[in-house]
Amino acid sequence: MSRLVISEVFRETAKKNKDKQSLGKKDESGEFKYISYKELEEKVEFFASAMIEKGLKPNDKLALMSENSPEWVMTDLGAMYSNVLNVPVYPTLTYPQLEYILNNCGARAIVVSNNTHYQKVVKLFDSVPSLEFVVYVDKIEKVEHSKVKTISFEELIKLGQDNLEKNIAEINKRISETKEDDVCSIIYTSGTTGDPKGVMLTNKNFMSNSMESAILLLPKVNCLELSFLPLSHVLERVVYYAVIVVSGQTVAYAESIEAISKNLQELKPNILVSVPRIYEKIYNKVMEGVNASPPLKQKIFKWALKVGKEYYEANKYGHGLSFFLEMEYKMADKLVFSKIREKTGGNIEVLVSGGAPLMKELAEFFAYIGLPIQEGYGLTETSPVISFNRKTNIKFGTVGQLIPDVSVKIAEDGEILAKGPNIMLGYYNNQVATDEAIDKDGWFHTGDIGVLDSENFLKITDRKKEILVMSNGKNVAPQPIENLLKTSVYIEQVAIIGDNKKYISALIVANFDELRRKSGVSAGSNEELVKNQVVIDFIKKEVTSITKDKLAQFESIKKFVLLPNEFTLEKNEITPTLKLKRKVISQNFSDEIQSMYDDSKE
Repeated sequence: MSRLVISEVFRETAKKNKDKQSLGKKDESGEFKYISYKELEEKVEFFASAMIEKGLKPNDKLALMSENSPEWVMTDLGAMYSNVLNVPVYPTLTYPQLEYILNNCGARAIVVSNNTHYQKVVKLFDSVPSLEFVVYVDKIEKVEHSKVKTISFEELIKLGQDNLEKNIAEINKRISETKEDDVCSIIYTSGTTGDPKGVMLTNKNFMSNSMESAILLLPKVNCLELSFLPLSHVLERVVYYAVIVVSGQTVAYAESIEAISKNLQELKPNILVSVPRIYEKIYNKVMEGVNASPPLKQKIFKWALKVGKEYYEANKYGHGLSFFLEMEYKMADKLVFSKIREKTGGNIEVLVSGGAPLMKELAEFFAYIGLPIQEGYGLTETSPVISFNRKTNIKFGTVGQLIPDVSVKIAEDGEILAKGPNIMLGYYNNQVATDEAIDKDGWFHTGDIGVLDSENFLKITDRKKEILVMSNGKNVAPQPIENLLKTSVYIEQVAIIGDNKKYISALIVANFDELRRKSGVSAGSNEELVKNQVVIDFIKKEVTSITKDKLAQFESIKKFVLLPNEFTLEKNEITPTLKLKRKVISQNFSDEIQSMYDDSKE
C-alpha cells in the first residue's frame, strides 16, 4: 500500500481505474457529464505543472474559494502534486473574514469560481500584499491591477500542459519528498466567536480518516455519491478522499441545495452525506404531506411507523421477528416506506449525518422507514471523524462508537478529549491557541461535553463554551432544548437565550407554510404572521406540549419571540455548517431579547 500521502494514494487509484467515471456535473444541456480517472489525473498533473511554472514552491499557500465542482478537486489534488498548501475558504465569508484569512496564511494565489467571488477578492488586492495572481473558472469582469494578475482556469491548465514535459520531474520529486506528517492543507474554522483559526492538517490526518471511512462506510459495490455539502468543510473533504482518492468510486455534484430533491431522482445515488438540516427538511416535508392527507391515510401512516419500529427493533435485538410481523412490514413498506425512499432516488445505501447534533426522533424515523442514518462526530481539528454509528449497530441519541486508532477520554468537567492519527498538527501562526487545545500529553480538548456508555458509544450533551450560565447559577445546555423544539413540524429554527438571565427564553423561526395551513391565519407577509395573536398562541401551545415533562423547571421556556425570517449566512448568524453564532444572534436581535426580559418580576 502507498504511504499515507494523498498524492501517492490518488496516483495509484487513478492508475487502477483510468477508464472509470470519477467526477460528474450537470452541463449547459441539462445532463450530468463525467470525466474519467485518466482525464482527472491528467488535469491534476497540468495544474501542478502550472503551479511550478508560476513559481509556487513547496509549502506556499494557495487559497480556493469555490462551490463544489470538478475544478475544486483538480485544484486540491494539483496543489498536493506540487506540495502547495490548499487553503479552502467558504464563498459566503465576509470581506473582513476573507481578508484576515488571506493575510494570516500569506496566500500567494487564489482560485475563484465565478465573477461574484472574483469581485470580492478584487476589493482586497491592495490589502493582501502576499497575493500575486487570481485564477477564475467561469466568466468574469476582469479588473486590471499593477501587482495582482488574473488568469482563467482554462489558461492555467493549458500553461501546465504546455510545460508538463519540463516540469514532470519536479512534480515527481515533490510527491516523493512529501512526508506523511507534512501539512497539506490549512482549514480555517468558521468559529462561532472571534477570528478564524487555521487548522493545520497533514497527509496522515486526512488519509488515516479517509481509509477508515472507506472501509466502514462505503458499500462494497460500485457506488455514486451525490455531493452538496461544501468541500471547504472538512466532512465533505474527507468523504471525497474516501470515495475518489482511496476507493476509485464516483461523485456527482448537486446543482444547488434547492435542487437536491431533483438530483436525487435523476442520479439515484448510493451515498448521501449531509448535515441534520437537510434530513429535517425531508422529514418535515413528509409530515406536511401526512398532515394534509385524509384521516384514513394518516391512520395508515401511523400504523406503518409503529410496524417499522417493531420490525427494526426485532432485527436489531434478535427477538420478536415473527412471520406475522414480517408480513405486516412488507405491507407497510409497500404502502408507505417505499414511496418515501423513492423520493431519495430509491438506491440509497448509506446516509451520513455530521456537523451538528441529529435529533434522536429524526434518527428513529429514518431507521424505521428503512433509511438508517449513520450519525458521526468530529471537528475540523480531528480531520474530522472521531466516532460514528455503524449501519448495523446504531444507538439512537449517540454519535456512535470510536473509529479504529482513535482514543477518547472524558475529563473531570465532562469535556471530550481525543488522541490519534487524525489530530491536527496545530493552529497556523497561533501557538497560544494550539497549547490551549492540545495538552502536554497530546490530548486534544474538543470543547464538547459528553459521556461514553458501557458499550463505548459516545453521546454529546453540549458545547462546553455554549453552556448558558443563568443569573441564579444554574447551567443550561441550549442544544438539547433547541433540538427538542425542532421536532415540531411548525418550528424551523430556534435559538435558546438565558446567559446571565433569570429564566430561559427563545427566538423561534416557524415553518411558515405549515403554520399558515394549521393555524388558519392567512396573513400576507411573515412580518404580519408573527405578530398575529392566534399564531403566537398556537406556537405557545406547541412549545408547552413538546417540552412538558421533558425539561427541568429552570430549563423551561418562559417567553419567546417569533422571527419573520430565518437565521442566515449572509447576516453572519450561522456558520457554513449551519451552527448558530450565538453572539451575533444576540447582537442582531438585542431588542427582541430585551423585550422578553423587560419589566420581568420573575
